[in-house]
Amino acid sequence: MTFNDFSGISYHLSTPSKENLSQLRLSIHWDCWVQLMQYGAMDVLEREYGQWIASSPEQGYDFTLEFNIDGLVGDNDPDDVIRNVALLRRNALSGAFERAFTAQAQAKEENDPNFDPNAIEFMRIDPHRDERMYIRHHRDYATLIIGIALDDLDEADKLFVKLTFEELKHRSRLQDYCTRAPLVVHAKVSVPPPEIAHLEEVVQDSSHCRAYITFLIPPRLIDTKRRRDEIISQRMIFRDYLQYHIKCAKGFLNIRMRRNLCDHIKWLERTSKDYVSPARLINKFRRG
Repeated sequence: MTFNDFSGISYHLSTPSKENLSQLRLSIHWDCWVQLMQYGAMDVLEREYGQWIASSPEQGYDFTLEFNIDGLVGDNDPDDVIRNVALLRRNALSGAFERAFTAQAQAKEENDPNFDPNAIEFMRIDPHRDERMYIRHHRDYATLIIGIALDDLDEADKLFVKLTFEELKHRSRLQDYCTRAPLVVHAKVSVPPPEIAHLEEVVQDSSHCRAYITFLIPPRLIDTKRRRDEIISQRMIFRDYLQYHIKCAKGFLNIRMRRNLCDHIKWLERTSKDYVSPARLINKFRRG
């Protein structure tokens, strides 16, 4: 069975041997796999799937897991295994995030007075053909910049993107949200953040429409493994969330417009039934 997700990642689930159907193989192909390997993805994968990692990936794929169904059911909780395998994409992407989080904690502990965050290079990952991620650490927080291409969207959708970004930027500053979500310091369309404005690929993109949003992730939001995983998972699906938000906003406006139109039509119908012309009133008065 071959299938893809919304990020264009290809998966192949198979039983490599027809004689032994208890052997199960899952392979993944992701265009940014080389980038992920540069930023510590294999360390996370070995930690999560060490005993199941194949010695060499399946041909045409970047990474392969192999399972023995009989031993899997006997030694592990199947639900936990399925849940962990379903997070293969998230775990592969976690390497860069965990590296930034660890470096941030180390920089804060060392408290070097000569620490210069601008001297630290961004870790760049292209999880989708229309998306880029830039990650690096600061002494007090980790910075994540997401750039999403908007060339395929119409002008109405681009306007919804601007409104959504403004809403996210505003809400991240509210007291109820700032303690539970990263701070949004930059959210604009066609205007890259100053931290990456000098990069070659960003300069070349000046003729294209791309939305940029910058998240500052403080240590209090990643103080436990569960919260760290939540932050990574939420940022990973941000492009999908943005597209979903645009569709929901357009659907909501269409419902409101249809409702208002129906109300106006009903009002006009009632008005036409109750309306009596002055000539009819005069004739009625004369007859009476």
